[in-house]
Amino acid sequence: MLTLRRAAGVLLLCLSLAGIARAQDNKNMDTKPITILSYNIRHGTGMDGKLDLQRTADAINRQAPDLVGLQEVDLNAKRSGLVDEATTLGSLTGMKPFFGKAIPFQGGEYGIAILARDPDATMHSHIPLPGAEPRTLLAIQTKTKEGKPFVFVNTHFDLQQQHQIESAKIIAGWMEKLDGLPAILVGDFNCTPNSETFLELTKSWKYVTKGKPLPTFPAPKPSREIDHAFIAPAHSWELEDIQVVQEPLASDHRPLKIEIHLK
Repeated sequence: MLTLRRAAGVLLLCLSLAGIARAQDNKNMDTKPITILSYNIRHGTGMDGKLDLQRTADAINRQAPDLVGLQEVDLNAKRSGLVDEATTLGSLTGMKPFFGKAIPFQGGEYGIAILARDPDATMHSHIPLPGAEPRTLLAIQTKTKEGKPFVFVNTHFDLQQQHQIESAKIIAGWMEKLDGLPAILVGDFNCTPNSETFLELTKSWKYVTKGKPLPTFPAPKPSREIDHAFIAPAHSWELEDIQVVQEPLASDHRPLKIEIHLK
């Protein structure tokens, strides 16, 4: 009988300690998740061939994100009416825009962009990446609503695997300089989860997944998983949800939506 009582006491103690640990984790975690989109917007041109940045902004606003990584963004290019698309989308969403040039294009520039809800977000890095068409990485430093700092990173890989793998290695080297500062990487990687590029990426980043396929391309009927999210270090983050947004018209990709906590 005494042995049973002791065993019961030990069990209660273990359960109590586990509850305390969970409570501490919850205390250390943001009360609300950080909502993030990765969205290849095809310079605002939808599947109907119409250039409509208001429609792009509406697709973003419906998800109420804190951060957006945009790929295929024009700056003062002829095809998009000489518009600064990042700044325009920033105005239409009420977010702070950052643009990263990849190449000169049609009298302007073409590249990627970030929109941040945090008005104090600052540029962190803008580095070139290899490609038949040169690519780039864009990173900002921002914070959670509770003031915890982290780096948000956006990129768009080349179509050729050799350039993708080289880009993954460059990003891994860049990440080492963060000295453990939490980071989340999103983008159009033009590779699937079973590719060599993906294996190279996951040597230094943890893939954000709930174990189910998340095809984003082509938008009308997605069949390819080429837009992804990664985190580092893994123990700093807690995933709440990741899903593909049901937006079949505004671009040739659907947005990838991530809801995640920084511990």
